[in-house]
Amino acid sequence: MRTPAKARAPRPRTSQSMLFPAPVGGWIANRSKALSRGPGMPPGAAVLENWFPTATGAKLRRGTKRHATIGVGEDPVFSLFTYHVGTQEQMFAATMTTIYDVSNITNAYPLEIGVGDGDVLGANAPDEAVGDPPDPGVVMLSGQTNGSWVVSPMTTSGGNFLRGVNGSDVPWVYDGATFSTTPALTFGAGEQAEPQDLSFVWTYKRRQFFIRGNSLDAYYLPVDNVGGELAVLPMGAVFSLGGSLLFGASWSLGTSSAGGLSAQCIFVTTEGEVAVYQGSNPGDINDWSLVGVYRIGKPLGKEAFIRAGGDIIIATTIGFLPLSVAIQKDVAALATGAVSSPIEEAWTEAVLRRGQGDWQCVTWSDQSMVLIAPPVSDDRTVFVANANTGAWCKFTGWMPRCWAVWRGGLYFGSDGGQVVQANITGSDQGGTYTGRYMGLFDDLGAPASRKLARFARATLQSTVAITPDVAVAFDWRMDFPAAPNAEPAQVDNVWDGAAWDQAVWDSASLSSVYNQWTSVGGSGARLAPVVQITSGSIIPIDAEMVAVELTYSGADIVT
Repeated sequence: MRTPAKARAPRPRTSQSMLFPAPVGGWIANRSKALSRGPGMPPGAAVLENWFPTATGAKLRRGTKRHATIGVGEDPVFSLFTYHVGTQEQMFAATMTTIYDVSNITNAYPLEIGVGDGDVLGANAPDEAVGDPPDPGVVMLSGQTNGSWVVSPMTTSGGNFLRGVNGSDVPWVYDGATFSTTPALTFGAGEQAEPQDLSFVWTYKRRQFFIRGNSLDAYYLPVDNVGGELAVLPMGAVFSLGGSLLFGASWSLGTSSAGGLSAQCIFVTTEGEVAVYQGSNPGDINDWSLVGVYRIGKPLGKEAFIRAGGDIIIATTIGFLPLSVAIQKDVAALATGAVSSPIEEAWTEAVLRRGQGDWQCVTWSDQSMVLIAPPVSDDRTVFVANANTGAWCKFTGWMPRCWAVWRGGLYFGSDGGQVVQANITGSDQGGTYTGRYMGLFDDLGAPASRKLARFARATLQSTVAITPDVAVAFDWRMDFPAAPNAEPAQVDNVWDGAAWDQAVWDSASLSSVYNQWTSVGGSGARLAPVVQITSGSIIPIDAEMVAVELTYSGADIVT
C-alpha cells in the first residue's frame, strides 16, 4: 500500500545583493520614475541635498563662516563686488544706503561680555559697554537709496576703474582708492533721461554700454572713456514683444558672419528677446549690424546669467539656457537643450513659487561649481551644478541675496546684514546641516515582486571617522527618517587641539574608507537607498560617498 509522500519543507529564502553606485549623474527630476537606470544613464538621485556630485562620487558640502556684519539691525546685503588690479584685491558690500570695504575685517561678531541670562555688560549704558561691536569694514560711500549695484571694470590710459549703476542713485566710479561721481555721465540735448536712471552697465570692445531702466533705450560712451556724453541707441523697433531692456553683455560665438571666434554685443529684454549685434561703433552704420533677434524664456533677473567660456548661460522661466542653443532652436524646443534639463520639474516649481525676478547666479571655478539662488524664501534652497559634468544637486540652509568670488573663496550677502564665506567649515555659522541622499527607485529586475530589505551599508571616504545613517525607501515614498545627530568633531590632529609629539602632522587630511553594515527593514516593489550625515563642528567632514550596498530577499508577486 502506497503512503503519501512527505511534504517538502519550504526552502529558506536566500538573500540577494544590489550595488547602487554614487550618484555621479546628480539630482534627476526629469526621468520616468519607473526608469532608474539604463544604458548610457549615469546613476542619479531622487534627492541630493547638501551632497555635491563629482566625477567619482558625491561629496558632503562644507559649511559657512561669517566674514563681516555690515547691516545696522537687519539691513540686507544687496550686492557684493570686487576690485582686482595687480596685487590689490578688495571686496565691497552694499546695504540699501552704504557701500563698505570688507576686505580686512578684524571681528565679524560683536566681542561683548555677557553677565548671564542673555544680558550684555553695559547694555543699559552703551557709553560704558565693555567689548567691541562687530567691525563692518570701511565706509566708502553713504547716503544712497538702493543697494543693488551693477558694476563693470574699465581700463583707460588714466587707470583701472569700476563703474557702478543701480537705476536709482547717481552712478559712481571707483579708481582703486575712492568712490566718486566724476567723471560724470551726461546726455545729449533733448534726451529725457538722467544718470540715476541707468540700471545696468557692461563693457564691450573698450566701450561701456548702459541700459536705462524701464525702457528700450541703451546708451554708450566713446571708446576708452568712463565718463562723458552718452549716445543713445533706441531699440524699440528691434523687439516685437515690447517690455524693457534688462541687461546686456559681450558674447563670443564660435562661428559668425565675420568668420571664426567673434565678439558680439547682446541686449536682453524682460520678455525674453535677445538682440545680437556685431561691430564696434553703434554710431557708424558700416561698423554696426544686427545679426538677429532670438527668443528665450523670460530672464529671471539682471544678474541671472553666467559666462561659460565665450558662451552665456541665462536663467529663464524655461530653464538655464546657453545662448548658443537659443539661436539654433525655436523657443518651443529650448527646454530640452537647457543645462537645467535634469532638474526640469524642480526648476519649473521654483519659478512658480519664487517668482521671476532677482535670481542670482555665480560660477566658482576653483571648485567647479555653478550656484543659482532664487529670491530669498523660507526653504533656503540653492541650485548647484558641477561645471564639468553638468550634474545637479541643491544646497539648503543658505540664504544668499548676492554672490562674489574673492581670493579664491565664495561669499554671499544675507538678509541679516552679513557677508558670509561659503563652503569653508563643518557647520553653518555654528549650526548643523544634514546631507540627504535618496537614490532613484529601482525594481531590482523584478518589477512585479515584493522585496524585503535586510541589510545596507554606505561606503564613504572621509578625513574623519563617520557613521552615516543608512535606510531604505519604498515605492516612491520620499520620506526620510529623522536627521541623525551631528558627527563628533575630531581634534586629534587639528592645530592647537592635539597632544604635542603624539599627532601626525597633516594626517587629518588623509582619507580613510568607512563602511559598516546596518539592519534595515521594510518592503516594497521598488527600493531606493537613503544616506544621511549631519555635520556641525568647526572641522569639515569632507566625506565622499562611493556606493551603497543593499541585501534583500524576494517575496511573492504583488497582487
